Amino acid sequence: MPLSRRDLLRAIASGVVTACAPSPDSDTPNTDTDATKPDVALSKAPWVSLIGATSARLRFETLADVEVAVYVTTMSGTDRRMPTRASAQLTYENPVLIGDADPDLPGLHVLHELVLEDLTPGEVYAWSVPTVEQTFTGTFRAAPGVDKPVRIGWIADTMFPQTDATVAVLATQAPDLFLHGGDMQYADNPADTWQGFFHSLVPLTSIAPFHTALGNHEIEKEGELDQMFDRLFLGQGEASLERAHAIRVGCALILMLDSETYGLADDTQEQYDWIDAQLAAAEADDTVKAVILGWHRPLFTFSRYYDATALVQSVVLPKLAPYRKVRLGLAGHAHGYEHFRWADIDWVVDGTAGALLYDTDESIYRATQEAPDLIAARLFVEREFGCTTVDVAPDGALTVRRLRADSGEEVYRFEIPALT
Repeated sequence: MPLSRRDLLRAIASGVVTACAPSPDSDTPNTDTDATKPDVALSKAPWVSLIGATSARLRFETLADVEVAVYVTTMSGTDRRMPTRASAQLTYENPVLIGDADPDLPGLHVLHELVLEDLTPGEVYAWSVPTVEQTFTGTFRAAPGVDKPVRIGWIADTMFPQTDATVAVLATQAPDLFLHGGDMQYADNPADTWQGFFHSLVPLTSIAPFHTALGNHEIEKEGELDQMFDRLFLGQGEASLERAHAIRVGCALILMLDSETYGLADDTQEQYDWIDAQLAAAEADDTVKAVILGWHRPLFTFSRYYDATALVQSVVLPKLAPYRKVRLGLAGHAHGYEHFRWADIDWVVDGTAGALLYDTDESIYRATQEAPDLIAARLFVEREFGCTTVDVAPDGALTVRRLRADSGEEVYRFEIPALT
């Protein structure tokens, strides 16, 4: 079977095959020789995020301040690039009590960053980061143009040991980018660390850009918010407000919002001004056909978090009412899968990427007494590990699918028609 364009680029980036033509800007080989590879391990495996219509950012981390080259490959050849480095002395610590994940250690941490600009929309690029210890390779698709279909993946609440299966299933769906709804690792799980989290994501980060929202478990230990989440993730997307950011792919605008440090129940927060500006611009832009919202805490659920949703609904829903292009909301936090349709918007709760599952009907009796209309609004529920995909058609129609982690089986799907 002939190699696909993506597979061919990955093979070139890893040095398995030679590019058809050398890059005009580089006379270096595709990879470092064994003698020139840096003798350093990557404490955070590489990941790419989209930061513009024609730009992306690749980051990784080491525990030593040494140069590590990145090789970027197109069909024209391979260029050797040197990322910038930002060193920090961290105090955050999270040991591993069981399993073989790497611990989070205090001390020197060096974040390497390579900004890739002038990308061709929708084009596939390959990258390689070779070291003596291990060579990481991957591909990503630059943000597709407005006339192209896009596949988005969603996971949230990742925890050892179930996350690997969920990640593997989502990787088989070949998303153009994937979103994480927060709670990337749990300090109270004796096998979870930030280092382990990044390495568990490699099957996905090696094929697609990665964007995340903030979860409550990213702020559970001293120093975790600023030394880990902020240091690694601030500045995602084309526009951002601290821990909220916007991504444009195809005809969709994705807003990844902060339900933790800003919160969604206080409409005086600065984040709401930012959301209003983003949604107003989308309404005025004919090339935006659908808006997708993502954050950590759900707006609707019959799980243990039912009590916390009413106040947030009373604030969020009126804020969204003027914006007809908002079609889908994604959340995690509740460790189950629920699909609600309310206020002309579909709401998916999917916090089933690995954390211990919850009773999805824990509060349903109370909801029956207090909010009976919500009972009919929940269209599907299950208590299994899995992930979600969202296919965005060029006209803005969305197809949302639910996939099981244990089998890869599609157990549920629904359609959101294009606006007319």
